[in-house]
Amino acid sequence: MLEALSFESRTLTLGQPWVLRALVHEDTGVPPTAVITPPAGAAPTPPVFEPTSCPGVYRAEYVPDAPGRYLAQVTSGAESVWFVAIVMAVTSNADLPDVDAVNAYLGDHSFTDGEVDDMLRQETQAQRGRCRIPAAYPDDLRGALLRRVQRALHMKSLVLAVKETQDGESQIVVPGNDPEVRRLEAPWRRVPIG
Repeated sequence: MLEALSFESRTLTLGQPWVLRALVHEDTGVPPTAVITPPAGAAPTPPVFEPTSCPGVYRAEYVPDAPGRYLAQVTSGAESVWFVAIVMAVTSNADLPDVDAVNAYLGDHSFTDGEVDDMLRQETQAQRGRCRIPAAYPDDLRGALLRRVQRALHMKSLVLAVKETQDGESQIVVPGNDPEVRRLEAPWRRVPIG
């Protein structure tokens, strides 16, 4: 029997090694083999499994050379286990959300570029304070930042975070946190300890 010992699904930054560990029950001393399928579909040189100090446990390392989804099939005898790695490229400063990205996200609006830039800087700092920001800036954090800026710009006119209803007689208190921002940032939120 073959069993996966490392996570079957991983997110990696380009250049980071992908470590595969497998346990071969009833070990005969023959290491498992692996076939890696990169995003382009070409067959690279497969990683070689080496035995560890634990009987039946084998380890291999593979360094992806391009961003995308990698699939590894590890086989021992007639049995296989599968691993997936999503490899992300490091995000350059030029690829982070800027005023143009916010303007495109907002669509038609009446805010000046200066107002958008100010709010973008504030919300970028707020996101850094709340979240662990990886070198490969993911799409969910990007979406959360754009939404943070959108919400902050619109909240600016609601000084007391209160909005009147259409009848003009009642008021709605706007929630302090945006549920969509919380959802997008949830995997990256810092967890307070102590």
